[in-house]
Amino acid sequence: MEVRSKRHLMNVPNFSAKHGDDVICISELKLGLIGQSCLCPGFSTLLANLTCMRGDHGPIAPGGRAWETWETQYFLGASLELYSVPLPSPFENKTFVEAAKICYKEFGLLLFAVQLQPEGDSPARLLFNPGSLVTIKPHTEGFFMA
Repeated sequence: MEVRSKRHLMNVPNFSAKHGDDVICISELKLGLIGQSCLCPGFSTLLANLTCMRGDHGPIAPGGRAWETWETQYFLGASLELYSVPLPSPFENKTFVEAAKICYKEFGLLLFAVQLQPEGDSPARLLFNPGSLVTIKPHTEGFFMA
């Protein structure tokens, strides 16, 4: 949708931002990404790598000879994909840090965020690397790079 067309949405029946309706203007999105890339170099590359699928480059052990070049590290990282999975009961009552260590050491998964289920009327919260302050509760969703 074009930015100038946004104002016409007020005339569309049943459109309401209060009910979760939203509009994505491509030009605003592009300019926002350019702005974020100016503030944080590499941001647009990170988003591109997270949203595009690349071929598997096979397992490379950190510290091995193939691990030495930045290109190898870049393509290995770019080949990772994002997954969200409900954390199983053995993770309950563990801190985020403990759960992340288990996921990495036992399964080779990088746990980088959790979504806590709402309590009462509050909305669900997505927390990126919350540290030891967050304890895993039942029905917590984990976000992984694998």
